[in-house]
Amino acid sequence: MTAANSHFVELAPGSAPPQPPATVVIATRDRRDELRTALQSVLRQSVPLEVLVVDDASTDGTAEMVQSDFPQVRLFRGEFPIGYAVGRHFAAIAARGPIVFSLDDDAVFAAETTVEETLADFASERVGAVAIPIVDEGPLAPAAPPAYTPGLVLFSFRGAAYAIRRDVFLAAGGYLRSPLVAGGYRTSIVRQGEERDLAIRMLATGYVIRAGAARVPVVHRPSSQRDVAGMDYYGRRNDVLYGWLNVPAAALPAYWLRMIAKGLAIGLRVRRPARMVRGLAGGAKACWQHRTERSPVPTAVYRLSRELRRGGATLEHVEPRLPPMKAVTTA
Repeated sequence: MTAANSHFVELAPGSAPPQPPATVVIATRDRRDELRTALQSVLRQSVPLEVLVVDDASTDGTAEMVQSDFPQVRLFRGEFPIGYAVGRHFAAIAARGPIVFSLDDDAVFAAETTVEETLADFASERVGAVAIPIVDEGPLAPAAPPAYTPGLVLFSFRGAAYAIRRDVFLAAGGYLRSPLVAGGYRTSIVRQGEERDLAIRMLATGYVIRAGAARVPVVHRPSSQRDVAGMDYYGRRNDVLYGWLNVPAAALPAYWLRMIAKGLAIGLRVRRPARMVRGLAGGAKACWQHRTERSPVPTAVYRLSRELRRGGATLEHVEPRLPPMKAVTTA
């Protein structure tokens, strides 16, 4: 992800405590009004925070709004769009807090104590990330995902609202043989699915994702300015690519067959089968393009990941099956 380091230019240094307990980051593009509401909720939090916005080449005056209305916010901007995953990765590098909270630009902290309560979820050293409780509202809200009991270990988290140890984020994947995978989000994912790719690499380095215990969930109101075609394409593409990057060879054929069946079923259900087929084909192409990145997780880790996908488990149940925690260093 070194390209991201030179892509974003700091426009405003903001203001924050010398050693903030956490950094809240928002990657955004062309959602000025939604971003304003999100930032207002962040700045009402009960603990002092560093707040960082990464503007992915917005054309609607987003950067100007942040500079004029929120001078306390650190602001970075790119001259051309590079994607949310890369923006979030860059934000983690730039963050000064040891815990990085990521919030979608169309979501809000509905309570002033969300960050404070979530920080307490990191009490165990095994916890690398926390999935903050979230609810979707509005006419574009997707079907409600299953609710998890606070404290359970989960398969992954939603990019709309999560917290992660900065050192674990930047080191996840350090066990990999490929020098192209140094931690954080992979540029090859682009969008749609970067969270689960990171999640399984975290698991392979001995860290888990915990269901957060914040009493009031984050409220996510999906923006009408969504690239549905891109979501369809990259969703299916990355189903295929995830297998190539992470799944052990013995399990890979069965995994790909499941993803093909899943993609076709979704396409028929939403009446957009052509997009899904293009995405699956794009996934096959991406596997070849990124063939040097393949470095599957151990079989035991993959099996554990699949079990977690079917439902959460307690840390006491999972911990004996985890690899030793890899040493992490803050970049």
